[in-house]
Amino acid sequence: MKRTAEMVLSIIGTVFYILAAGAMMFLTFIFTNEQIVSEIEKELTTAEEFDVLYMLNDFLSDNGIVFTVFLFVCAILGIVAAVFFKKNMSPKLMGIILIVLAVLCAVITIGWGIIPGVFFLAAGLVAVFRRVPQPVQEPNNVYTE
Repeated sequence: MKRTAEMVLSIIGTVFYILAAGAMMFLTFIFTNEQIVSEIEKELTTAEEFDVLYMLNDFLSDNGIVFTVFLFVCAILGIVAAVFFKKNMSPKLMGIILIVLAVLCAVITIGWGIIPGVFFLAAGLVAVFRRVPQPVQEPNNVYTE
């Protein structure tokens, strides 16, 4: 049985995970670089803007690398799932793994993994609930007269 839909959804989810990891890596670099932060501070005018800047700086300096690595791990597992779907090797197990991975990534990354997670969730649900067609047996009706 061909698993083209699952494979395509896994690849699309993988591409989005790579994009999300790249964006997280870029933001981590921007908000943890002292020169860039000092330039941003010069442009800020209100206390709320300073609070947001320092909150982003603290959050990304603590969690940015961890989120980036986790998003890349999700992308790698998406590639593995696509290969398994291509070879039609244990599609139900890969479907369950994709469902769990989609939920975990969306929760752990505090929303950064929601859009790619939707594609992984769809691929996982299709893989788990797709029915394998049974071969049709022709009746053995032999008329003898």
